[in-house]
Amino acid sequence: MTERCGFAFQWAKTQAGFMWSVLHGPSFPLSADWTIEGALTQLLAANPARREAPALLTDEGSVSFQELSTRAHHLSRALRTRLRGTSSPLPQGTPLVGVCMSRGPALVELLLAVLQAGCAYLPLEPSHPRARLEHIIADAAPSLIVTGPEHEALVRQLASTSPCWVLDPRAPLEQEDAAPQAPEPPSSRSPAGERPFAVLYTSGSTGRPRGVCLPHRAAQNRFLWMWRAFPFTEGEVCCFKTPLGFVDSIWELFGALLQGVPVAVAPDGLERQPERLLAFAERHDVSRLIVVPSLLRLLVPHLPLRPDAAGAPLKKLRMWTCSGEALPPALAGTFLARRPGDVLLNLYGSTEVMGDVTAHVVRAGEDPIPIGRPISNTTLELLDDEGAPVSAGERGTLHVRGANLALGYLGHGRSSAAWAEGGQHYNTGDLCRMVRDPVDGDWTLLHEGRGDRQVKLFGNRFDLAELERTLLQCEGVMGAVALVHEDAAGPSLLGFVQPREPGAVELETLRAACTQALPPYAQPALYLIERFPLLPNGKLDRQRLLAFGVERAAPNEDPYTAAWRAVLPRAPMGEDVDFFQAGGTSLLAVDLLRRLREAGVMVSLERFYAAPTLGALRRGGSAGATSHGLILRGVETARGALGTAAVNLLADRFAEIDPLARVLGGTRADLHALFTSYLEACATEGLSFAATDERGDLVGCVVAADFSRVHTHAREGRFVLAPALGPLDAVMSALSDPWCHQESDPGTDEWVYVMLLAVAGQQREVARVTRELESAVLASARARGYRGVVTVNTHALTQQVCEELGYRTEARLDVREFVHEGTRPFAQVPEGGAELRLHVLRL
Repeated sequence: MTERCGFAFQWAKTQAGFMWSVLHGPSFPLSADWTIEGALTQLLAANPARREAPALLTDEGSVSFQELSTRAHHLSRALRTRLRGTSSPLPQGTPLVGVCMSRGPALVELLLAVLQAGCAYLPLEPSHPRARLEHIIADAAPSLIVTGPEHEALVRQLASTSPCWVLDPRAPLEQEDAAPQAPEPPSSRSPAGERPFAVLYTSGSTGRPRGVCLPHRAAQNRFLWMWRAFPFTEGEVCCFKTPLGFVDSIWELFGALLQGVPVAVAPDGLERQPERLLAFAERHDVSRLIVVPSLLRLLVPHLPLRPDAAGAPLKKLRMWTCSGEALPPALAGTFLARRPGDVLLNLYGSTEVMGDVTAHVVRAGEDPIPIGRPISNTTLELLDDEGAPVSAGERGTLHVRGANLALGYLGHGRSSAAWAEGGQHYNTGDLCRMVRDPVDGDWTLLHEGRGDRQVKLFGNRFDLAELERTLLQCEGVMGAVALVHEDAAGPSLLGFVQPREPGAVELETLRAACTQALPPYAQPALYLIERFPLLPNGKLDRQRLLAFGVERAAPNEDPYTAAWRAVLPRAPMGEDVDFFQAGGTSLLAVDLLRRLREAGVMVSLERFYAAPTLGALRRGGSAGATSHGLILRGVETARGALGTAAVNLLADRFAEIDPLARVLGGTRADLHALFTSYLEACATEGLSFAATDERGDLVGCVVAADFSRVHTHAREGRFVLAPALGPLDAVMSALSDPWCHQESDPGTDEWVYVMLLAVAGQQREVARVTRELESAVLASARARGYRGVVTVNTHALTQQVCEELGYRTEARLDVREFVHEGTRPFAQVPEGGAELRLHVLRL
């Protein structure tokens, strides 16, 4: 047996000397009664001082271990009261609690309370189609569904007859919850470690989602292996950003908390916005991040080229864990070139095996990239179609034994074909090959596809039969085939439909059916075909069918679909798929509209943000979008409630998304001091505005002033500029000074300078609020007789809005080439945020 970095394995040989493809992970003892909630209790009992340490970090503040534990304890009492007398089909009669809540501290408190009450949780993702959620609720039959006020209407529509508890995190617990409730006695004498703690639904071989029952024992084994192989060090922070219904969320949250490591809890949807996700990780000093390769591909362009350079962001983020789908060698190579000192860990597994059963530390230049060697208490076998081990070097189907195995499927246990030998043996359906590692010479595994029709889309397992079943249920469909096309951009889901007769079914009908039945990541490109191509033996010619789809995908696409596919090559193509939920960002939105303009289709940024879907683009308007009223007020001072809120908004947003200040090492405090001085010097001119929504919440702010007076204030030293931000002032001057000389140094009351603009709130409203604030400045400047307005824009969204309002681009500057005092301070700015534009509008 060999052991390196927490990995250990051995191989078996026949008596004849042949080597079979069998690998064993290291053996470590497990506690039969270990539970997640018990481990946390033991951690805090062993180290009382840790109780006051932060457990959860958010942009609104932190929650200590003591606060988390106390709140969870009170909630568990309330849960026991509501669950008394209910029955459950789960092993050991464990009550099942549906959870439909937004990600935040309240969700974490509830999950711990569910476990402390001896229950298991059932994630109900609000973003999933209603039909999918209805199936999960009907199939799982939870004893209780807990939701927040924001999802109450949805839950009551989905499960009108099921008990529902609306948990408002801002409200105090009900009085009845204060009375202590003794825990109910266990329903069996089985070890506590075999009790399920979660039921996660995943696409099964039947074409319908099935619930996987995960026991505490599997979590213990997965955690202990990771803690041994890659132990936490002092000062580490993890990030909880994966939706609760996916198995990676378990490690993100509990794998850290049970070691006393704080967890930064990302807001919902942040995992689909690469810029904001990295900014969030930077703000909270995140040291480890789990990403599917689909997300890593979106993050890479925003990573600095030299992470060790002075002022470069994300210095604490040093471990990146890839799982959920195959890691392309080209993507790994690009990442390691940008982050050569970081650990890129490639894990393999599925929900049925607690997420991960193999691991490999990726090295630069590897092609193909192995999925690695088994984790602790795990045996991996490669078997042929008869169930016999294949010889080393031959391809076989991967089977898993050991402590990471789930309890089986809800309602079926381990009776399905995937489980064998009384549930002690799981057939993954993946094809692998055992090969020698070129560096250490030991055996490792390569993943080589699947033996069934399950695929990975955006890190999610999906069975092609589920798409086919959805299409076949549509009236007028005679046949349906689902395929996946793989290229450098990743997998694309394709659906081919043969109508019963010409005109019997329309693509719009098929798209609507897919939108209603399938999750966002599984929205396909659809094609109508007169008859399916066949091989000489009469079987379906899948290669010809796939080639047909690939050929049809590009030249014959309408401009909307073509632009969408070019900008988001791996995103779903449904008519009602939200651009931003599919992975779009503000930069990609600008790119999408540019491609549409080039195709002769003019779409404003405001219109697109109001309804960012393919269907709305085709309809030529924002039908179905909700527009809320805005109230614009002048900001006349940095003091007072409005001025204070405006400065905080500006500092928060620029600290979050501005790449220039970030690479300089400027802090939020530096930005806050600078922006306060801007407002104190300039707000009295009456050219600065704040926007509030109909609830009175501040959603945007613009700071503008007389151009000449701004220069006077700067010369007088009225602006508080931290030393770290010196190059920022210099690069702005480098862009605007030539224009000033061209305009013969504008005097007072000639030009308005828009200095700052920031918008918060929902993505759909960002463009509209930006436009309203810019328009307010223009209207004020016109009313006062100014010659025009000038501004320097660093973000693609404000650049686009300015151009739509009639600004002309007078100058451009790539900040990465800017030299200040003999250095290039902005060399590490990602390409997408490297261009400054000087915009001028003559009134």
